[in-house]
Amino acid sequence: MERAMLKNLIFDVGGVLLEYQWYKALTDLGYDETEAQEVGKKLVRDPIWPMMDYGVMTIDEVREKLKLVYPELEEMMAEILKNPKVLAVPRPEIWDQVRRLKEAGYRIFLLSNYGEELWEAHVAHQPFMQHVEDAVISCRIHMVKPQRRIYTYALQKFGIRGEESVFFDDRPENTLAARKAGLPAVTVSSREDLNRILERLLEEGEESLPEERRA
Repeated sequence: MERAMLKNLIFDVGGVLLEYQWYKALTDLGYDETEAQEVGKKLVRDPIWPMMDYGVMTIDEVREKLKLVYPELEEMMAEILKNPKVLAVPRPEIWDQVRRLKEAGYRIFLLSNYGEELWEAHVAHQPFMQHVEDAVISCRIHMVKPQRRIYTYALQKFGIRGEESVFFDDRPENTLAARKAGLPAVTVSSREDLNRILERLLEEGEESLPEERRA
């Protein structure tokens, strides 16, 4: 059976179109390396943090909850969360590739776990958004990756077919779930890895994409 032509590119945001700099943001504020590593690990890995992604807590509510769990980190958390823009690091070379892919005829979409306030701070006003046709943001629908239903929802919302699409995400559990839901997916291991993948896609077409996407 002939494979469908690739028409649609769906991108995660964090770890794909943007990267995060917990460590650098905290050391820039004057905290030592050990403190910076500790707070980054605790904040991101704590189950309270994803409540923003689910759309059930605001950033202030998350901060208050975390303060109860980690009172020793209260001042540091307040510093970093009052100006969340400092956490996001641009990837302009990736954004340029997204622009070129759009110009080459691919439709561009986003599918990301994000809280509303962080989306506004990190993503909503970035230059690459002008090339994005539509987006599914977890907090607005109360679903998160890797839940199977979010991939089905995204395909329906975008009005596209999974077999004509590929999804890029930095977490293997998310790409695995996407494939199980009928959406081919590629796991992005680094900024450099994504740069290579997209450059080859521009130069050589869809046959250059990693075989894993069809697994």
